[in-house]
Amino acid sequence: MKKIIQVVLSAILLLSAGSLMAAEEGAYNPKDFALHHIADANTWHIVGNVSIPLPVIVYHKEDGLAIFLSNKLPEAHHA
Repeated sequence: MKKIIQVVLSAILLLSAGSLMAAEEGAYNPKDFALHHIADANTWHIVGNVSIPLPVIVYHKEDGLAIFLSNKLPEAHHA
């Protein structure tokens, strides 16, 4: 349970930092912000071929909170 709380708090911290930077640059557009990051590799590159999948936190009204790693997402082909 501690790990889940740490992941959620880390995500909140990162998102709030992004919001502050966006506010300084102009109007914050959450749709553009989210779509930009969805198109990313969803991994944290350490060194060489070593990378760690990022945590994904999804909330659904009926199913509640789901937390999993980005390597569980289906492969997407971007044009």
